[in-house]
Amino acid sequence: MQSTVYINFEYFFNLIYQLLFNGGWRNLGMPVLVWLPVIKVIGITIGLIWLALIVYISLRLIELNKKKIIENITQPVVASKDYTEQFERVMKFIDSDNPSDWKLAIIEADTILDALVARMNYPGENLGERLKAIEASDFLTLNQAWEAHKVRNQIAHEPNHQLNKREARATIELYKQVFQEFDYI
Repeated sequence: MQSTVYINFEYFFNLIYQLLFNGGWRNLGMPVLVWLPVIKVIGITIGLIWLALIVYISLRLIELNKKKIIENITQPVVASKDYTEQFERVMKFIDSDNPSDWKLAIIEADTILDALVARMNYPGENLGERLKAIEASDFLTLNQAWEAHKVRNQIAHEPNHQLNKREARATIELYKQVFQEFDYI
């Protein structure tokens, strides 16, 4: 019959407990008493080094985050030729007499807005989440962006949404105000 081999952790924990709390160190002899102050100094030194490392790393991370935020704020969002051409296409769609072209214009303008906000490195998986992450002081036309995005959501999620030309033009004008704030078109 085979015997099962196992480690009795309770025994080791009991030895440690006896050593620490019941004066068990006295049974270990004089050498432990001699080394105890040295072990204390080494332990305190290692603890202080770890504490200094934690403080240093924390300060560096804060500094790097500040630097990244400042770079994002001061970095101009420059319009690319592609977005200017895409907005010209939006304007052609909005000048059409076809209501489906107006809807397409709003969806295209929302795509441009999504690209603009994404290039500004705001967090979020979609435009709605990114707009929620924006501070009103950083984005003067934030309300216009929200209003225009709400119209786009109505178009995308309500198939029977009726859009008149005046409402379509007003929505594109909201997008245009946002793009002009950041010199994106």
